[in-house]
Amino acid sequence: MNELENARKEIDIIDAEMARLFARRMEWVKKIAGYKAKNCVNITDSAREKEILISRVNEYTDNNTSKFYRESLLSTIAISKKYQRFLNSASDDIFVSAGKNGYNVTVKRGVLNELAEYIKKSEKTVIVTDDGVPRQHVMACAAALGGYGVLVLPQGEENKNLDNYSKVISYLHDNGFSRTDTVIAVGGGVVGDTAGFAAATYNRGIRFYNVPTTLLAQVDSSIGGKVGVDHLSGKNLIGAFYDPEAVIIDPDVLKTLDRRQINNGMAEIIKIALICDAGLFDMLETAARYEHIEEVIRRAVALKAEIVERDREESDLRKVLNFGHTIGHAIESAEGLGSLLHGECVALGMIPMCSERVRERLICLLRANGLPVSYDGAADKLKEFIKVDKKKSGRSITVVTVEEIGKYKLSEKDAEEFLDSLDDLMGTLRR
Repeated sequence: MNELENARKEIDIIDAEMARLFARRMEWVKKIAGYKAKNCVNITDSAREKEILISRVNEYTDNNTSKFYRESLLSTIAISKKYQRFLNSASDDIFVSAGKNGYNVTVKRGVLNELAEYIKKSEKTVIVTDDGVPRQHVMACAAALGGYGVLVLPQGEENKNLDNYSKVISYLHDNGFSRTDTVIAVGGGVVGDTAGFAAATYNRGIRFYNVPTTLLAQVDSSIGGKVGVDHLSGKNLIGAFYDPEAVIIDPDVLKTLDRRQINNGMAEIIKIALICDAGLFDMLETAARYEHIEEVIRRAVALKAEIVERDREESDLRKVLNFGHTIGHAIESAEGLGSLLHGECVALGMIPMCSERVRERLICLLRANGLPVSYDGAADKLKEFIKVDKKKSGRSITVVTVEEIGKYKLSEKDAEEFLDSLDDLMGTLRR
């Protein structure tokens, strides 16, 4: 035991020195970032990266650990580039340090008319949208980019399927798109998820930008890199993690949304505030939430980005974003497409998972935003959908509860016990 403790003490000393050297290294990375920004030098320098890997790995004498040293070098190089991108991003942008390169989220009124400033020019570009997106938004994007093709899919959650995914793939193939060409999603979550999944899988991945035009997509599905389509057996069963090059959000497009769609998005904002930010929740309880919608969107995006950065592939922390979704998704599936919107189902799903004192404030806020607070559906029907929910793993299910606004509790529950408690939980929705 003394031998183990001595070894750990030595590692602690080494780690402390490595932390000091890392801080010193990043100071120089910051200076390099400033030089590159000032002189318009590309952050990626493939020749230098290759030289570093070859020279330093070759100098490493321990053959048993050299491959791990190489992996460490690759990680360090990737972190340096992410840090440079973060430093050189526009000051008002939110940088999401996830995936290989990370990406910027721009929240700015009128940005649709400035799209060319945020999207890298490529030989071929297609705007993927649906027939529910106001034509003026699509035309503004096309005009800002100087034209480009437009592929229009049918509107509605029922169209987030393999058939429409295949339509996007066929368009890319028929028009000779390569890995250096670009797909731009302009629309809600259905368009973003479908076009993003096509971009992720066509030629094993091509450039993808997301321009969400619904409040729900702006604060939820466009952030985090989840793309995919639904299957007859359930929502989002087919998909991947694929980060966009950038997310561009124009709050002005919300002027064309009807009130129900605005409320639909507000449900996700209420959710993120409830689990992470008591101050934002307080703000949402005032009428000023609509006057300052740009700031509300920015804060909601920043909160989700912080969680995504720490757990990109939903192995642990990111599961908190499923607050309200276990019961909410079950209601959505049980009621069928078109009956209740996603945000309305999440609103219902949050209510049973709160303490009594939180529930009172939550119900008042949901009502103020035109969201449902009661549901009379049978718990037994919901159980069948919860059994196949992707948040369920083996005999356990991840449950997120809120005892105090701004703080969450993440726990693993026995799936059968949770299902047995569903009748009592659903009792909080009977009014």
